Amino acid sequence: MGPQLPRVGIDDLEFLLDADREGVLHPAAIIVREVAISPDRLVAVFTFAIALASPAKGLLLVAVLAPLGSADAIAAAFIAGWVLRGVPDRSGPRMAAPLAAGLLCALVAGSSVGVNLEPEGSAGAVRFLLGAALAAATVRIFRVRPDLSIELPAALAAGGCGALALAIGRDSAADWRALAAASGLVACLAAGMSARARGRARLIWAAAGIALFAGVVLAACRSPQMLSALSRTRPLIAASVRAAASSPWFGIGIGRDRTTTPLFYPASIAWHGGALGSHNLLAIGVELGLVGLALWAIWIGAGFLRAARALVRDSHDARLWGAAGGAAFYVAALAVGRPLAFSETAFPFLIQFGLMTGLAGSTLLDATPAPTRRTRWQVAVTAIAMAATAAGAFISARRGPPAQTGMSTPAATAATLRSR
Repeated sequence: MGPQLPRVGIDDLEFLLDADREGVLHPAAIIVREVAISPDRLVAVFTFAIALASPAKGLLLVAVLAPLGSADAIAAAFIAGWVLRGVPDRSGPRMAAPLAAGLLCALVAGSSVGVNLEPEGSAGAVRFLLGAALAAATVRIFRVRPDLSIELPAALAAGGCGALALAIGRDSAADWRALAAASGLVACLAAGMSARARGRARLIWAAAGIALFAGVVLAACRSPQMLSALSRTRPLIAASVRAAASSPWFGIGIGRDRTTTPLFYPASIAWHGGALGSHNLLAIGVELGLVGLALWAIWIGAGFLRAARALVRDSHDARLWGAAGGAAFYVAALAVGRPLAFSETAFPFLIQFGLMTGLAGSTLLDATPAPTRRTRWQVAVTAIAMAATAAGAFISARRGPPAQTGMSTPAATAATLRSR
């Protein structure tokens, strides 16, 4: 009979391997360690299985779980299941986002390669590409399952309330301003659903909306820089312009804003505890240049324009008002924070943005013609444009930020002095 050992967990396997002198535990421990699945991986595998069986239910699962953590893994698992689900019926998931979104994805990919796949740049690129895929998947699935107009807001509200409860329970959040933006996003949607519902459902939606609006106030009060963010917008813009001076068209490279722009801060920010990096809109301009910022504005603006046209056609749709109002609140929050810098707060926005676009494009609100198959020359032109955009971003990112280009301007000199 072997030696009696205390009961241990997976984290103690390395200790057991070192303590096992006779080699009895080594083979078994290696097997257990190799097949052990962490909770995050288990959730991702479960999401993949659900998305493969039913993309609509997989999307609902992402809306609930993504705000709570491990958003990248959950979103990637859903996208993988959604894509594989489209293979048997030969139709596949169609990219419903406008052309600007496709060009922006190419720009992000080229910029990520241009920065040599730096960790922060790669994380930002993965976050953006997964978010764009989530928005496209939401629109595509909504066309097949219009009943998502009820189920998806409920999932988003559940995820938003859960994330808020976790942050309050832990008394900490990755970024309180980002949490405020995400809470306001879903709070407006809940208000719209409450105005549309009747009876007990209205009370439930109203309670969720009140809780989320209270979360906006709480998160804003917890953020020490919320009140001073607007007053710092002008110096942040000036610093961002100087940071992007060497690569104004395609930017200095994705993921480099947080380490480059602070070198150009004035003394009022740099030497008195100013925020690290720019706000989201400025960060897009610095990292991806004017081209990236314009493509992002066209993509998001096209969705809002579609929603506006639908609301003109039917101004009594409270659900669409709530979805559009929440998305507008989130975009406005980009002027004082970085909610797009965190997957847990970026993915709910892109899912709700897709919901807003789907609602606006439904036949009940905006009878637009059915999408037609692109001709070969249209596909060729699109591919050439995406390749050119990716190449421009790659070359621009290779040049690096101003501090690495040998600039001898007074701004660069001051930046060098402040970085020492």
